[in-house]
Amino acid sequence: MAIPFFDEAYYLRMNKDVAAAVARGATTAEEHFQKFGAAEKRNPNGYFDANFYLSKYSDVATSVSAKKMTAYDHFINFGIKEARDPSAFFDTNYYLKHNPDVAVLVYRNEITPFEHFARAGTVIGRTPSPYFEQTSYLAANPDVQAAVARGSFISAYDHFVNYGIAEGRSLGNGINLASFKADKTFTDAIFAGKFSAAYARVVQMAPFLGTFTLPSDSGVDVSKLTIPTDFTPVAGALLYIPVGLDTTGKTIPAYYVSANSPKIASSVPADNASGADPKADLTITFNKEVSLGASGSLYLYKADGTLVEVFTVKSSAVKVATTKLTINPTDDLAANGSYYVKMDAGFVKDKDGNNFAGISDTTTLNFSTGTNFTITNTGGQIVATGVATALVEADLGTQKISGADIGGNPSNNIDLSGVLSFGSKIVGNASDNVIIATRYSDTITGGEGFDTITGGAGSNVFVFNNSATKDASATKFDTITDWRAGTDNRLDFSADLIIKTTPDVAGEVASVSAKGLVTFNAGDTTLAQHIAAVADAYSTANATVIWQEGGDAFVFISDGTAGLSTNDVVIKLTGVTAGSGITIAGGDITLIG
Repeated sequence: MAIPFFDEAYYLRMNKDVAAAVARGATTAEEHFQKFGAAEKRNPNGYFDANFYLSKYSDVATSVSAKKMTAYDHFINFGIKEARDPSAFFDTNYYLKHNPDVAVLVYRNEITPFEHFARAGTVIGRTPSPYFEQTSYLAANPDVQAAVARGSFISAYDHFVNYGIAEGRSLGNGINLASFKADKTFTDAIFAGKFSAAYARVVQMAPFLGTFTLPSDSGVDVSKLTIPTDFTPVAGALLYIPVGLDTTGKTIPAYYVSANSPKIASSVPADNASGADPKADLTITFNKEVSLGASGSLYLYKADGTLVEVFTVKSSAVKVATTKLTINPTDDLAANGSYYVKMDAGFVKDKDGNNFAGISDTTTLNFSTGTNFTITNTGGQIVATGVATALVEADLGTQKISGADIGGNPSNNIDLSGVLSFGSKIVGNASDNVIIATRYSDTITGGEGFDTITGGAGSNVFVFNNSATKDASATKFDTITDWRAGTDNRLDFSADLIIKTTPDVAGEVASVSAKGLVTFNAGDTTLAQHIAAVADAYSTANATVIWQEGGDAFVFISDGTAGLSTNDVVIKLTGVTAGSGITIAGGDITLIG
């Protein structure tokens, strides 16, 4: 009779003596388990652990001691139907709670929870316990994901219980088995091939890991947890006492800290960031207000382990303001360099005295810097790349883009999309400029000529010259190509403005001011005709009108005379739709609509 759920490959892999006997033809794997293995508490697959089963269920242990049956006999004949857990890898109650479809089948006596998981649930990605989630495991281990996809393993769970637990993998949910490599209980179990016992240690310690959060519906009562005092963390690592667990009167190892301790919320540069500004300060923002601790240091290293600088809590280069810790290195970092940060536990603390756990590894906060700032000018094509403190029209050597940099070419392009800079001021010349701004917030001045400006990311201010000679035939415009309406981007004309954001162009009516409406003539169907109608209707000097034309918006600035003339200004905003709430700055603003 076949043994239910027997995994021959697993049995031979975990029992070298049996594998040798099978190799010389003395027995088969299944025969050995039936005659000897079950009674010897050997496990028939990676899902069942005889020692776990007997330890958890004393009534079964009593029967096994009396030699009435083996642990696996009980599980297959009784325990599986009684919803008993076969090992630390599978939590029956959790599985039923999170799979109501299975609960219905179990209620009908059509299947048992473990049978469903072993035959179907594991393949379709069901979660077997609060501490292991299959999709997270695959996301954290692309090689396993690829192996499952090609059929080498039936599921993430199959890989984990048979190999992943011993390979020290990340579970992708905040539990990284590398955190257990110094713990004797865990490593002894792994070396003995007792993977379920090793995972039981993970389950025991997981609520105390600062990187893992128990699911709210895990069914675990935190107040009843026992703090394991025999755990050995990796050097410098700390464990967290969960909120709700009373430790009054208990002696607790020093590597445990309160779960209320500060945690890193963000940093600049961010972890794993590339292209960071080598001249900028390092900032770490915590999830709560912090202050410097009584002692300790922060360490800045190169990626090869070379120590760059040590900052103590008394260093003038260290500042704390509310939630933000700022570090100002003595020297600028190297361009194209790689770095990581370490920090002693207690270097910062919250107002209740809870110490930050510190950074003891090389991966929690590591980053690389960008290239040095360079400008090239080839035939009027300006291309800047790298890192600049600020691109402003000022005495900053090569770190500026202005009319002087561009030169007198009749047509010029400025591409700063490869520049990392804050607060840049980008200035065109009197020619027709094509300007692509930096990745951050800029003030972009097109100057005279017909300019096409791409603001890029960030909150940008677009400045236009409203006295330049313009093309009254409405065939050429200053153009903003990536306008995103709202308060992020602003137009600046330094004039009194009268604005209409949502005229009904489709109905051939354009509102231009509080004085009334401009009616487009029935035959006026072109943009040039619409501009002429607006120019005829409103002629206050520097008054500005915005209306939508198809998928774009147009800005008209009057020169103060009736009718369309070469001194009127027209700006095109691509991709702006009705009701987008365009924000315009400069002078007194009247907003209509």
